Amino acid sequence: MYILECRLKEYQKVMKLVNGRNTKNGVYKRARAIALCMYQKESLNEISRKVQLSRRHIYKWIKRFNDYGIEGLKDTRGRKLRLVR
Repeated sequence: MYILECRLKEYQKVMKLVNGRNTKNGVYKRARAIALCMYQKESLNEISRKVQLSRRHIYKWIKRFNDYGIEGLKDTRGRKLRLVR
């Protein structure tokens, strides 16, 4: 399973996450893996070694990116913050 066809704007957003100074480490790794899958067409073994994620996780993030776009790469775990009045 690889990245479905991607528009230039999506690629630019992914690269903005990769190159961003304030990008969290987890999101950086996911975005970098997606970027490597998109245009460098490397094997998943090479990508997993470079970004230090298992192939299983890379498959998961590819699926999320294909389903939800750039929003699929963001952290979603943990409790949501509640507003207290």
